[in-house]
Amino acid sequence: MDDRPVPIAAHFATREDARKYGNGPTSTSLVNYVAGNITHVTFGAMNDYVENYEWPVIRARVVRMIENHGIEEAISIMHTEYIDSIMLTPR
Repeated sequence: MDDRPVPIAAHFATREDARKYGNGPTSTSLVNYVAGNITHVTFGAMNDYVENYEWPVIRARVVRMIENHGIEEAISIMHTEYIDSIMLTPR
């Protein structure tokens, strides 16, 4: 998990993968990419997480979350923290 390169954003090749990894919070594809389950992230995940942070920092954080909480809980935590951060950002 620790050596995943900076992801690319792309559409999923199959409807099954799109439903499994492309629906729900943008953190779904990010966490599954870091876990090695998919080869890319959604455009939303790229915008929300990858482009706004240094990749080694975000990757290490996701790895720790997966190790401590598992994939599903890591997705939920990342999503909650992202929503909290945008709600607190002044306009």
